[in-house]
Amino acid sequence: FSGLELFPTFSDLRVYGRGAIVNPHTQRPAGEVTLAVSVGFDAPKIWPFYLGTRLGLQAVSLASGDGVLYFGCESPHWRGEFEGEYQVQAFFHYVNRRGPNAEWKFDKRPMRSVEA
Repeated sequence: FSGLELFPTFSDLRVYGRGAIVNPHTQRPAGEVTLAVSVGFDAPKIWPFYLGTRLGLQAVSLASGDGVLYFGCESPHWRGEFEGEYQVQAFFHYVNRRGPNAEWKFDKRPMRSVEA
């Protein structure tokens, strides 16, 4: 979907509780391309995910199983205060195989991989 050849770098799983706030931020070089996936939540409504993009502010509603792919180093992203019980979010980060952050492949950890 990115149109790029990507190397994986790192992933993380976050569980947010009532009152959580995600302040505006961008990713470090290893998060050049990010896929954020809503794993599930217990809340009266979907917790909006905000992205500052080249086209302006985008509000993304991620139902369980939905994801958004974005340029993590370029696009500030954040969330306002969470009003539910919990939100589980998975993040998968990548770098452009032919880009300036390619050295961050596997988050600069020594790994074995099979390349085609």
